[in-house]
Amino acid sequence: MMKIGERLIPPLVAAIMLFLAMADLPYGYYQILRWVICGIAVYVAYMAYRWGKIWATWVFGLIAVLFNPLIPVHLTKEIWRPINFVCACLFVSIPLILKYSPLTEAFEILDEATDKFGADFNLIRQRIEGILRSNAGQSLAMAKKSHKLREYVYSQIANVAGDMAESGQYHLYRGILNSMGPGPKLLGVFDAAIDELVRLGSIDAVYAQEQKKAIRDNIKGVG
Repeated sequence: MMKIGERLIPPLVAAIMLFLAMADLPYGYYQILRWVICGIAVYVAYMAYRWGKIWATWVFGLIAVLFNPLIPVHLTKEIWRPINFVCACLFVSIPLILKYSPLTEAFEILDEATDKFGADFNLIRQRIEGILRSNAGQSLAMAKKSHKLREYVYSQIANVAGDMAESGQYHLYRGILNSMGPGPKLLGVFDAAIDELVRLGSIDAVYAQEQKKAIRDNIKGVG
């Protein structure tokens, strides 16, 4: 997963290409420009959606449509020049539009977890992202202010992974998780999240062992 700074590189590339496009360049450059700007605009729109900037999702979605190379929009150079300038300014403004916030920091922590747990973590991540967006205001801000945002995120990881593991949905039969499904990995994520909370000082080792035992007892009783 790319860090926040790395994610700003594509918009910067788009801005540079758009500023250059205001000069008289070979036709081939503008063909390449369409593909690059369309792709980066889609990427930025996706980032904006993830970070709760819905208006920016629409703006960069429209830019993607305007520059799409499959059904090209044909305008004169006199019209394209101001469009290129405005779009370049929008891409340059990405750090302000998608300014760092508790939500973006929480997503960075999820990115780290995805790197740690692998593709199977996406099953959990989808639910956690919904929780984080719904709590993007006061709860996340308070967690950030008290320097406990990482604890908050890992608590959500433990809660969601635990709930899913003991739901019965991933059992082979009563009391046994299906080894061919995500069940055992959900349990592994739960254990790792609990261990991280111990490392962060949010809970102690005794309570952690109690939680691990409790979830296994619950798993034995469902399915």
